[in-house]
Amino acid sequence: MIKLIKKFSITLILLSVFIITVIPNVFASTLNSNGTYEVSYEVTGTSSMGKTMISNNFPNKFKLEKLNDNYYLSINYDTSSSMSDLKLSINDLNVGTIIRNKNNQMIYTYTLSENSINNELPFSVYVSAMQRRTEFNIKLDLSNSNKISDDIEDLGERPGEFIPELKLDLADEYSIKAGNNIYFNVIDASATLGNNECVVTKKAYYNDNLIDINDNKILIEKTGIYKLVYKAESDKYKTSLGNNTYIEKTIIINASSDKTNVVKLVSDNPNYYLIGGIIENGDTFDKVSKLMDNISINYSIFDISFYSNEGIKLDKVENELVDVYANLTIDRTKTKAYYIDSNNNLKEVDSKGAGRYVRLNISESGTYIVCEPGVPFVMPMWGYIIIICGSLVLVGSISTFIIIKVVKKKRKNKLETE
Repeated sequence: MIKLIKKFSITLILLSVFIITVIPNVFASTLNSNGTYEVSYEVTGTSSMGKTMISNNFPNKFKLEKLNDNYYLSINYDTSSSMSDLKLSINDLNVGTIIRNKNNQMIYTYTLSENSINNELPFSVYVSAMQRRTEFNIKLDLSNSNKISDDIEDLGERPGEFIPELKLDLADEYSIKAGNNIYFNVIDASATLGNNECVVTKKAYYNDNLIDINDNKILIEKTGIYKLVYKAESDKYKTSLGNNTYIEKTIIINASSDKTNVVKLVSDNPNYYLIGGIIENGDTFDKVSKLMDNISINYSIFDISFYSNEGIKLDKVENELVDVYANLTIDRTKTKAYYIDSNNNLKEVDSKGAGRYVRLNISESGTYIVCEPGVPFVMPMWGYIIIICGSLVLVGSISTFIIIKVVKKKRKNKLETE
């Protein structure tokens, strides 16, 4: 009878623990109704230093909105932060994102499914201080979610859960001298969503008015701002309005009446003209970041192309002096410059400071890098372990030496008293 009572008591205690700890979490982790919630989170998948950096830049809680079967997670950080280009990819698919700059805050709002919010979310972010991307995970603590509103923010059409990946080898912004026979080449782009090819369309605008694209060229005959918009879409996922999921990429072309201040020929050549742009993100930027790992953390990347007077891109020309407006933090007396060849290898080119510019001696169209060489030493983890172990051995040795000396002294004193 006593054994039966003990077993019953133990069962009752375990059941009570289950009710107290598990049942509330089950109900709390279920976001039952549409609206806006605050949710705690944990940073995982990175070093303790990485966790600290990320936590210091992110708010204590994230905003999570629910609308029927979709969830919208908003993450924000200060515009003065060293972080930028916060990306979320799940199973190699890019998550639909709305990016806003509001009240000195960069706000990223991601479209997610119920399955996604219940798993660790794999992010990557570009850190300017490191000149490279770093990866980490976010685990939402849905058990501590707190509903703060029955409504969600009006952001217009929300993107689908996943969006196409657009492959486009162009800088975000270009500078060009306008003229009667000056053209900007409109190159083709490709896009995929998983294993599926996506349709890519192109449109051109001058001062926000639609203009023609003829023979894959835009005529840059007037000063002002031209825009080239690429759009890739897929019917595999739908937006909040039921349209095909899509991604857009806008290329800005600043046309002036004189030489541009970004990339320019030192002396005009009657046989061709120059178009140049600064590359600050995208596939080419990521590729260059890896190539520069052991060379420099302070560099600028340029897309420089020569064009004939008929608007045909020229792969090679005679040697030309070209001035590029590199990052002002690069010491003009210590610059080095490189060209990325067809095998993705770095080829050094002649360069020197020229006032606020860096002057290059080049003869090919392509991607160029201007840098101030130098990579700060970062102690690897095993280095710290060796130092700690060495310190422990040293302390142990000193302690042992002291103990032996004390013991010998005590023995000597004992013998002398005897």
